[in-house]
Amino acid sequence: MGNNELSTSDKILAAAIALFEEAGFKSVTMKDIALASGVSEMTVFRHFGTKNGVLEAAINKYSYVQPMKKLFEEQIVWDLHKDLLLVAKTYHESMHRNRSVIFIAVQERNTMPWISELVYEIPKQLKELLGGYFREMREKGELIDTDPEAQAVAFMTMNHGYFSAHNPNIKAITEDVFIANSVQTFARGLKP
Repeated sequence: MGNNELSTSDKILAAAIALFEEAGFKSVTMKDIALASGVSEMTVFRHFGTKNGVLEAAINKYSYVQPMKKLFEEQIVWDLHKDLLLVAKTYHESMHRNRSVIFIAVQERNTMPWISELVYEIPKQLKELLGGYFREMREKGELIDTDPEAQAVAFMTMNHGYFSAHNPNIKAITEDVFIANSVQTFARGLKP
């Protein structure tokens, strides 16, 4: 979708994210956001209220929560390996697509505690989705007798660790190879 096809809110969010990433949250003004998005300052205020509102909307819009909810509602086939492969791929695609928002949220979390609360809510929701999935797989006899929440945390940590790694020795393998091998090992370890 080209920039001309974006909704007004999406244009504002895209411009704000680019500005926040380039100049830092604190130095960007609502006027800067309005100019960069090609709308009036009043339009930015009407859509988001405050600069904090813009950042909060960006974090909510670009988190992986909605794609994951949709995945768990519509695409789960109750095959541990296939499902975890889909979850891992969706997680990494979403994290890459939203790298800028993640970077901004992490960068500003110490100066604005409300961001930490908002950002920490996102993985909590994924943990609940994964924990519920593991619980149901255990009840179906498709998973060893294990703590579903602990397995959800382990799976999330494994994927987040690869995404977050900046060490080229850790990322010496491609993301696809990492996902395929880690999911294979993880699924094999949980199978009864």
